[in-house]
Amino acid sequence: MGEWEQHSRSRLWAAVRAVVALALILIAFAFAFPYIETDGAKAKSRYCGLKLRGINTAIDSYYIDTGVLPQSLQGLIEPGPRGWRGPYLKTDDLVDAMGRRFHYVAYPPGRPYDLYPPNNQACDRLPP
Repeated sequence: MGEWEQHSRSRLWAAVRAVVALALILIAFAFAFPYIETDGAKAKSRYCGLKLRGINTAIDSYYIDTGVLPQSLQGLIEPGPRGWRGPYLKTDDLVDAMGRRFHYVAYPPGRPYDLYPPNNQACDRLPP
């Protein structure tokens, strides 16, 4: 066998090994792809749910300390009625990942409140 044929076979064998390695990488990626967050929607939803849970906890703490619900989410940051032991949150805690404020509606005493994400975005509701 000549030198040229041996060099040609060596290059061919290297190309075959590269194709096999690439095929294995593609197969591994195909199995992992369903678990990869391509647009981050699930992660954003989870983050939103964590934010909602934190705000709910702060509202509950405010109520335990003062005996009343805050009139707005700003009440969790700024000094309020007698018994206020805040701030219960930071200003950054009152907005979602896009910088939009969560919506809070306080009803008359004795009634619950409503808290929901901006623009009714998908938001994981985590158990308490």
